[in-house]
This record gives sequence, C-alpha cells and structure tokens, in this order.
Amino acid sequence: MSNLLRSQELDGLKEIFLFANTPSYLYKNFRQNPAVFGLAKKYQTEELIEFFEQFVKSEKLDAESLITSYALLFAISLKDYAESRRFLKGIDRYKNLEWIKELQQIILANAKATNIRSVDLDYKRNGISLSKPARATSKNVTTNYTVELAITQGSR
Repeated sequence: MSNLLRSQELDGLKEIFLFANTPSYLYKNFRQNPAVFGLAKKYQTEELIEFFEQFVKSEKLDAESLITSYALLFAISLKDYAESRRFLKGIDRYKNLEWIKELQQIILANAKATNIRSVDLDYKRNGISLSKPARATSKNVTTNYTVELAITQGSR
C-alpha cells in the first residue's frame, strides 16, 4: 500500500502542502493534481476509504503518510458523492489532519451527485440524435472527439 504514489508524485504533493496557507488552497490544488485524479480513477471508493483509514490511524503521521492521507481524502472527494457521502460527513473525527474540519466543510459544500454518460455517435433519446461525429474546428484543424455528458444533480 505504501506504493500508492510514486516518488515524483509525492514530491509534487509535498510542494503543494508546504505552500498551502489555507484549507481552500490545499483543496483546490490537491484536487487538480494528476496524481490525486489518478488515485480516484484507479481505485473504487471503498478501497480509497480503506487506504485512507490505514494511513491516518497513527497518532503521529510521518511526512509521506500525511501527504498520502490528504491525496486519498481528495481522491475520495472526486468520487461519486452518493458513494462517499457517509464517509465525508464523518472525516472530522480524524483530528491528526490539519484543517480537517474546514476541509470537510469545503468538500461537502462543493459535493454534487454527478452521472456521466458516454454517448455513442448513433445514440438517440427523446428525438435527439447524434448521427454525425462531434467536431471541433479551429482554422485548418478539425478534431473528432467523444461526447460525454455530465449531468449534475442538485447538491445533496
């Protein structure tokens, strides 16, 4: 489990942590970090929660465990809110993480249930169809891309 993050990824996250002077800075920059996004993509919510709890169970966290704990927390916050809600509402019990109460408030205030649907090019629904590939054109360059719809529901 100690190899959840590569050395380079840890170094980048350590830098963010060292420069963080507010919980919102930590929240914004960790969540935008590719390593955190990679954790969220690679592991299921339950696995991330289990990893997080294993890291924070120590009263005194070393630097690597502390940074990994924050990375896991923010990876969990990127997951579907319906899956992570119960855990996120209880994270204030982890008192050995700086700003945990404030981070909990920020995470919960920004949490939204999101469904992502990949749309086939021939997909039809309610009389709406995409019979031609979606295209983005810029000067002499035309790019085809996959269409993904993110449907965000009201928060909580």
